[in-house]
Order: sequence, then C-alpha cells, then structure tokens
Amino acid sequence: MSPFTALGLVFTSSICGGALGGFAGAFIGKYSPGYYIAVFDAKNDSSFDPVAVGIGRGVTQGMIGGLVLGLLLVGLYFWRDSRTPKRESESL
Repeated sequence: MSPFTALGLVFTSSICGGALGGFAGAFIGKYSPGYYIAVFDAKNDSSFDPVAVGIGRGVTQGMIGGLVLGLLLVGLYFWRDSRTPKRESESL
C-alpha cells in the first residue's frame, strides 16, 4: 500500500464516519430530543436545538471514530505486510 493510498483510506474512513455520525445525531435529536436536553441540562433553554446539537456531536465523534478506524486498518495492513514472507519474484 502506498502512502497516498493509506492517507486516502484514513481520510475516507474519517469522512464516512463523520457523515454516519451526523445522520445518527440528527436522528437522535429529532426522535429522542430528551436525550440531548438531559445531557446538556437545557430544560429551561428555549433556544436549545437538539437536532443541531446532535448533528454537531455526531459529526465530530464520527470523524474521530473514522480516523481511529482508518489508522487501525492501515496499521494492521502494514503489520500483516511486514510479517508476510516475500517470494523471490516480488523482491525484484
């Protein structure tokens, strides 16, 4: 795996994680707004928007999760590649 491919994998997994997290946060904010209201103690705040908070939290947490997953996958690939014996034809 080239360094550009590894970087692309990490970037793509981070973006996909952020998108999935944003959708999940929006879903929670829309269909279970009491969760974010309770977490942020915003019972008396009329300007609190649980959907917006859910999207923001979901995107940031999803991107971090995707980044960690991408780095883990790249690390596992390079670890496996370093432990695989090379055939004579591959070393040329």
